[in-house]
Amino acid sequence: MFRIRLAAVIAVSFCFVLGLGMALHWGSSQVALHFQRSQSAYKAFDRYERLSHEAYRYFKQRMDGLVTGTPLPGAGVDSSRQRLYDAMAELRDAAIKAAKAGEWREKPVDLERVARFTAFLEASEYRFDEIERLRQQGKHGRAVQTLSAFSEKEIDGTFQPLIDAAIAAERDNARVAREKLEALMNKSHQIAVAASSAAALFALVSGALLLRGFRKPVEALMQGTDAIASGNLSHRIELHTQDEFGYLATHFNRMACELDHQREKLQEGNAILEQRVAERTLELHRLNGELQRMDTARREFLADISHELRTPILRLCGEAEVILRESEGKCDAGEYRDTLQYIAGLSTQLGT
Repeated sequence: MFRIRLAAVIAVSFCFVLGLGMALHWGSSQVALHFQRSQSAYKAFDRYERLSHEAYRYFKQRMDGLVTGTPLPGAGVDSSRQRLYDAMAELRDAAIKAAKAGEWREKPVDLERVARFTAFLEASEYRFDEIERLRQQGKHGRAVQTLSAFSEKEIDGTFQPLIDAAIAAERDNARVAREKLEALMNKSHQIAVAASSAAALFALVSGALLLRGFRKPVEALMQGTDAIASGNLSHRIELHTQDEFGYLATHFNRMACELDHQREKLQEGNAILEQRVAERTLELHRLNGELQRMDTARREFLADISHELRTPILRLCGEAEVILRESEGKCDAGEYRDTLQYIAGLSTQLGT
């Protein structure tokens, strides 16, 4: 069904977006991790550089004092020693912190290297003190020989390789972190491009398929509504599908059929009503003609009655006036009798 296909397209699109988001989130977290490791490696490199600088400065001050036999200012040596031990403590704290955080698998090696640096510095203090005692005892040759051996074997042979190895290790860590960072960025870029391309292709294909399955039913429904709106209730939508559009077309055709049936019944009712109105109109015309005939007869009847009444009444009035005029001349009883008989006859005629 159409809604199932639409839901499937939405679900797959959501999965694409979710997967792309998860990939980008993982890539960004990995980029941040490798960037942090790179920064940690560069900071460790700087700490080893500082340790090397402070150690050689301190060694030079002690060796210059032992070679020349001139006591150096205590504040200068103590300050140099303090800076050296501060650099050593900073390196140790950073190595311990990184080991606890688990940034690098090589951090136990760093702790071991820091421990070797600490042991070397403690041993160097003991050797410098031993050479100083030999010099104070007047054994200058042996002191110089011991100092030279310490410088060649310990400082140049042990400390310098240890410093160089530590710096090289941090350089390698920084290089590895940078390479992983670049590789991860390239991989993230490829994943983003691939996912975007796949999502775009899926959206294009699914959109085309949905449009193809959506356009024909919609056009059929639009044509059906236009036909119904124009009064063509006999129009039927030919859409035989099992989806929502097919359901809508079936009910639309059923509605059109019902409207057509109602219109036929309405037309039949109108025809019957027109017939009855025509019959009633003819009846009214007949009754109107009858009324007109009766009115004519009434008028003629009233005219006849008026004529029949008017003539006797006038004759009665005339006879009465004659009697009244002749009564002044004292008419005899015979004349009265004749007049009254004539009036009685006219009255009988009026009654008839």
